[in-house]
Amino acid sequence: MYSGRGWVGGSKLTVKSQADAGRARPARAAAVHLRVGDGETFDGDNFIEAARLSDCEGEWAQVEFADQRFPAQDRATLKVEPAARAGLPSGRFRVWVDRLCGIQETSCS
Repeated sequence: MYSGRGWVGGSKLTVKSQADAGRARPARAAAVHLRVGDGETFDGDNFIEAARLSDCEGEWAQVEFADQRFPAQDRATLKVEPAARAGLPSGRFRVWVDRLCGIQETSCS
């Protein structure tokens, strides 16, 4: 990953992660606030399109999702804890993910 300083408009940023759970805070031991389907990770097109970078800490990114950005069939399968929606407008939730992909054009293995 890029380790220098720089600036880019927030609307241009996306988050691609091979994590299988979104957490309450940037720590592997933190409570899980979002589970994706079995064998799925946050690097699928639907997750990338629905997410916006909200914050970052070390190798963790906090992403904010909007329900309406997910296809209807995917919305029904999301397992979002109510705490992930606390303090946000209706239809939005935030979680922390790790296992970020530094070069999104690859499989990030």
